[in-house]
Amino acid sequence: MSELLRILKPKGKCYIQTPFKTGDIYEDSDIKTEEQSLLHFGQEDHLRIYSV
Repeated sequence: MSELLRILKPKGKCYIQTPFKTGDIYEDSDIKTEEQSLLHFGQEDHLRIYSV
């Protein structure tokens, strides 16, 4: 976050997008491979899905 603040122009805006769904945050520490991440989160590099 500090790097984003550093590179923004004064009064600049930064939009950050994360995967989300209704309900609770979903994460599972047993998911360790890219294939498992793709199956559970829809993308190989995600670790969790946040709630709204």
